[in-house]
Amino acid sequence: MKDEEKKLKVRTVPIEITHKGEKYSGMAWPLGTSCNEDGTDCYEMDITLNNEHLGTIYCSANGHCKMRNLSDQELVDKIGQEIILWFG
Repeated sequence: MKDEEKKLKVRTVPIEITHKGEKYSGMAWPLGTSCNEDGTDCYEMDITLNNEHLGTIYCSANGHCKMRNLSDQELVDKIGQEIILWFG
């Protein structure tokens, strides 16, 4: 992968999901200090869906994700899955 493509891939992650009948669309922005050296994996990202900032998602290497400001774990899991697929 070209360096420019890597930089674009790390910059933002598009998120398009449906949860409990509601469509969510937005972006995840990596927190630079949470990314590995080559920028291909980031474990903390700021999440904005439907023009609302939801907070920071934290994902472990085994794929478990959590958010302090969002109590709906099923929604957190769907957001995390989109991020993991993007970096996959």
